[in-house]
Amino acid sequence: MINAGNYRNFGGFFQHLPSEAEAENYKLDSDQKIAFATANIEMHCVTYQDYPILLIKTKRDIKQGEILGWPYDDMGNYWVRLKSVPHLFTLSGAMLQPQDYHAENLHIFLKNEDMAEYTSIHCSLETLKIIQEKKEGLIRPQYMENGIATGLVLRTTVEDIKREYNKNPQKPYLMLDNVAIEKRTRGSSYLFKSPSKLKSPEEIMRKELNRIGELLRLPEWEYRRNGDEINFSLDVPEEDLKTLETLRDHLMDHLKQNNKKYIEILKIPAINHFGLFLMNLTVADLKAISACPLPTSAPSLKWCSFI
Repeated sequence: MINAGNYRNFGGFFQHLPSEAEAENYKLDSDQKIAFATANIEMHCVTYQDYPILLIKTKRDIKQGEILGWPYDDMGNYWVRLKSVPHLFTLSGAMLQPQDYHAENLHIFLKNEDMAEYTSIHCSLETLKIIQEKKEGLIRPQYMENGIATGLVLRTTVEDIKREYNKNPQKPYLMLDNVAIEKRTRGSSYLFKSPSKLKSPEEIMRKELNRIGELLRLPEWEYRRNGDEINFSLDVPEEDLKTLETLRDHLMDHLKQNNKKYIEILKIPAINHFGLFLMNLTVADLKAISACPLPTSAPSLKWCSFI
């Protein structure tokens, strides 16, 4: 059990290890047969005497000397917010050398200097190669604002992306801040059109939670599904803690809590933020979230949406 508010125990030293799905984003360059470690522990949120506790559980049998870790990105764009690059490790805990691997599938964030939010796309190196050969090397994703198409598109090139990628091929994400912007014209073909709205329960719940937080100008919720349970989170800098407390109190007033779910604010020391966690929801909670009214008042907020 970890309570990082005042101290931490050995649980605070577990490394980031990619999930099996994330591991497919990397390709080994070395001729040596190197097996890198993937996540072998998972977090479970419970309440003990009305206090939120994270329980750490192994996902499979662990061999002696094997490194322990879990994917830090489970609750959102952790590495993007830190502007840091995750390392890969061998099963014994040795760090892989950067020249031994590269990222094969990229999460690309694009923004014009006049825009407050990034637009993101997922793209593999193989897809970039095809675009280079077949699409004149141009990439034009729609610019979305609060999930709504604006009639604008961002424009960049494969060469721009490759130039940024070559600075650090191990980084699974790229950020281009000064891309061109243009109006979308009728009849034009644009690569990477925004996907249609998903109808999964977790996406519907996320949309409803974003609706509730919109008046407070809070960032959008992130979510992670673990079996039948759905966990949501969002975070803000310390100066906007009171706004986060307003949303927490509002949700607690309108969503009945029981021993299996909780709503709590926890400090995230690594980025000096505070996170609001809405944990252990199920599809059965969708009705209550959809019926939750908007807050009647909101304190001033200094935070501006990033992603």
